[in-house]
Amino acid sequence: MDAGTVNVYTADSGYVYVNTTVIDSMGHYCFFLPQGRYIVRAELSPNSMYFGHYVPTYHLKSLNWQQAVIINLNSNINNANIEMIRVDSFAGLGSISGKLLISNKELS
Repeated sequence: MDAGTVNVYTADSGYVYVNTTVIDSMGHYCFFLPQGRYIVRAELSPNSMYFGHYVPTYHLKSLNWQQAVIINLNSNINNANIEMIRVDSFAGLGSISGKLLISNKELS
């Protein structure tokens, strides 16, 4: 993969966002974290030549966090690969829309 980000979430007490890193041109990513249990999720950037062909994917190869493989970090891990899930098309017949609200007020 050529352009995207990877998010890491702690899995020790619920799933809480920890950090984001950018993948390099070879698809590598790296986080420096304390020992613990984590899940990671990769997403391609709009400027990636593969954008629109793959959906955001959790390690090892999952569409959702419930089925993500938890990484037990107690030493360096160099093989927490994420196999991106390919899709044929995002196009469909329906649409979803709405507004972003804070305390039931529209954002301006």
